[in-house]
Amino acid sequence: MTIKDRGNIKWSSMMLTEHREELEKWAKETRKQEKPILDEQKLEEINYLLYQSLKQGVSLWINYFNDGEFIHLKGVVKDYYPLKKELLFKVKNKDVQLILSNIIDVSIG
Repeated sequence: MTIKDRGNIKWSSMMLTEHREELEKWAKETRKQEKPILDEQKLEEINYLLYQSLKQGVSLWINYFNDGEFIHLKGVVKDYYPLKKELLFKVKNKDVQLILSNIIDVSIG
């Protein structure tokens, strides 16, 4: 007979706050992934779709790499800053500044 347990939830009330914080930090560190390296063809495809969104207002899905995690955003490119190599991406009612080198994938949404 197996007993279904609640994992750490059962013992969390007896844990020190510092221990719980360290466990959460450790779990986040173990989930981190490496940034993939993109080839020329993929970079050209990303560039083309970003340009289409900027000029024609095409809605895009962007897969963005940030601190070991992948973030999925849907919106429209609002502005491009070539000197900073960043773009302003409008997500719902909020503007998000994205570093171009951290964009992993783009698709029409």
